[in-house]
Amino acid sequence: MTAHISLFRSRLHIKQVLSRISGIFKMLQWKCSKKNLKLPMSMYCICINVIAFSLGGIYYISSMTIFAHRHVWNSTHVDDNLKKYFLVSLDIKNVTTAFLLCCLNASFSCYYCFVSYCMSSLFSEFISKSQILIMKEDYPTILQVYHELTDTITYMDNFLCYPVFIHVLGNMAGLFWSSYVIIFITNIDYLSYTYHIVASLLYWTWLLMIMLPATAANKAARNAKDIILSLPGWFPQHHRKLKLLIRKKFKQNEFALTLWKTYLIDKSILISALGTLITYGIIIATLGSVKH
Repeated sequence: MTAHISLFRSRLHIKQVLSRISGIFKMLQWKCSKKNLKLPMSMYCICINVIAFSLGGIYYISSMTIFAHRHVWNSTHVDDNLKKYFLVSLDIKNVTTAFLLCCLNASFSCYYCFVSYCMSSLFSEFISKSQILIMKEDYPTILQVYHELTDTITYMDNFLCYPVFIHVLGNMAGLFWSSYVIIFITNIDYLSYTYHIVASLLYWTWLLMIMLPATAANKAARNAKDIILSLPGWFPQHHRKLKLLIRKKFKQNEFALTLWKTYLIDKSILISALGTLITYGIIIATLGSVKH
């Protein structure tokens, strides 16, 4: 919830990032086909809405709802005259929660995946164009474009690092919970299994949509920084000037997407996260077998 509140407060920044990315596309004179971007995003949104409605319906008719109703009817903490209304509100809450969480997680993952992919593509295009600009001895343009790129990725990370951190934690927790239910809980029907299998696939998809494009963007940013650090060698007549400028603006700073300014997003983080999930799964399975 705190991540979504943070995103709501940063809604102007979200639009500003898209404007900055569009401006860098123009600076690099790179025309990206909008159709190639709109089609997969439209298909993704349609699929997510269908899945969200389906999950709500599956939850409502599955044994999970039956168990919840039975628990309420047998409860002594709810007045008998109010149990019927309590069950209606409970069903509405459960179905609405499943739908909203699906849509909110899906929309943020899609946005972060999109902007990270754009930054990765722009850094890669910058590396390609910088070779041509070096041949033309146009180092001011190289520095200007790189400054815009690093300024944009830093701007992104300043307001997205916390929501990304919370979403990664939430997706890991959801993946662990749904996997635990699938493996260890045996007294549920096939609809409940379907619900948790789809949920685990969604959590896994959203986790990859966040981690993989951000990893690619960070890798491309490091490669672009290597180009900048090599500029003094390409222009010996401006060696001292470029060296001082690069050291002042770029050399000491790390331009990358992070998790709450603490963890740099790369493949090792994803592998560590999966290792943590497996470790906790083994511990819980061991404790369960010892208990029995």
